[in-house]
Amino acid sequence: MINLKQQKIGLVGLKLTNHNSVEMGVIIKTNFQGSAWSYQIKKSLLNYLFKQQQSQQVTASCDVRNAAANHVNRKLGMELSKVSDDPKHKRQINQWVKEILINS
Repeated sequence: MINLKQQKIGLVGLKLTNHNSVEMGVIIKTNFQGSAWSYQIKKSLLNYLFKQQQSQQVTASCDVRNAAANHVNRKLGMELSKVSDDPKHKRQINQWVKEILINS
């Protein structure tokens, strides 16, 4: 839950997909969108996951039509890895990835 002055403005979800890979999701209530909340939250999550948790890969997905979410992911240095179909919701999903290469 994301709180601002005791008001719930959104949700954050993290899912460990394998040993060093995490999927993140951020949902911001409509009336708080466009205020850089998603960017700041995702930036903090990426910093935490890479520096504190030693994650090597973080992924995020969003509807191809969600220009704001796609812009935030690109601005954070994430790369579009693939576009997939979501037949249940009759839409396409952009899948974004950011990786940190660890020298062996």
